[in-house]
Amino acid sequence: MLVAILGTVDDPLSRAAITAERTILAVLEAGCSAPVGAYAAVHEEELHLTAAVVAYDGSRQVRLSASGHLHEAGRLGRELADRLLAEGADQLMGEQAP
Repeated sequence: MLVAILGTVDDPLSRAAITAERTILAVLEAGCSAPVGAYAAVHEEELHLTAAVVAYDGSRQVRLSASGHLHEAGRLGRELADRLLAEGADQLMGEQAP
């Protein structure tokens, strides 16, 4: 019964955006204090995802975007996180905060 009630307030577009954003954070192993941001927006059936990892002092950043089908939110998040790592995001997150 609870699942049925919660299903009435579920928004598939919001769920897709959140899935993509949270997947990036999970793949990067980014906690609450990590200098990581992710934003997903849905336009029709397409999901647009942007993510950034910034050095604690703001001197460097890796910022990338990707787009894909709404139903591929998890895959899109994983692929974007992998690209961030390939560009050195893990090094920026590993630096010490001031």
